[in-house]
Amino acid sequence: MFNVFISYRRDDSAGYTGHLADSLEPLLGSGKIFRDVEDIHPGDDFVKAIEQNLQHSSVLLIVIGKNWLTAKDDQGLLRLNNPKDFVRLEIETALRYKHQIIPVLVDDATMPKPEDLPESIAPIAYRQAIEIADNRWNEDINRLLRILITSQKGMDTNPGLRAWLIPKFRKFRSLALSFIVLLVAGLMFLLSQWYFLIPDFSGNWYFKGGDYLLIKQDGKHLEVEHIDPAMQKTYEKGVGIIKGRHLEFDLEPIYTDKFRYRGDLKLALDKNSLNGKLVEVLSNEIIPVELNRIDPVEK
Repeated sequence: MFNVFISYRRDDSAGYTGHLADSLEPLLGSGKIFRDVEDIHPGDDFVKAIEQNLQHSSVLLIVIGKNWLTAKDDQGLLRLNNPKDFVRLEIETALRYKHQIIPVLVDDATMPKPEDLPESIAPIAYRQAIEIADNRWNEDINRLLRILITSQKGMDTNPGLRAWLIPKFRKFRSLALSFIVLLVAGLMFLLSQWYFLIPDFSGNWYFKGGDYLLIKQDGKHLEVEHIDPAMQKTYEKGVGIIKGRHLEFDLEPIYTDKFRYRGDLKLALDKNSLNGKLVEVLSNEIIPVELNRIDPVEK
């Protein structure tokens, strides 16, 4: 039984088709590929032979070269417009049998558009094509084989295909595992760097009203001052510590014994804002705050 039927025009892609068949047969097995030049014998009915072999095939490969679409007969008419054109008949039959159809582009050919094809074979314009080039022939053949494997039945009993598939799978599995190991190691390294890296909190952090916290940082330790720029006064001062992307601090009033604050702020990912809360120690009042590096007065 033939599994793969290769459709082509002799004056368009005979050389490519022969090379394609020779490359596939050792892997798919003898008798698994049909092409007219070898498999129709003198005296055979050409149309019946094509019909019979397509009936027993599961995949149609349409080899499309530069002249596939524009090929003309002796009278100067497009061959594809002739309902008796063999290539057209092959495609129509494969569509009727609902075969898997794979256009194979060679010699830098491109896929025809639906409007350029007879209506009966226009659906092939929507099939995913595969390009096979001379300078990467083995690579493209292997890619085609991977596509064929998904449609071939009984491949486990095919020694040639199994011999090709197992090393490819093992190589892929090894590469995939290596990639996963490297990816996990890289992510762990980045996370560790992000976790242990001490952010820079130093500088002025402005409230919406224009007053700001002046933070002086020394490693994980910091000094904090609450300053009113209009009055040029510092109202509270204190110290704190950095924990990851958080900073915790206490603010003690300078001119009164009231309004002691405990702060817990988190640095945003863009490193331009702090969000969190101030807790007034005596009353336990919670004040949500957002501070930015940009002075709102200068916006």
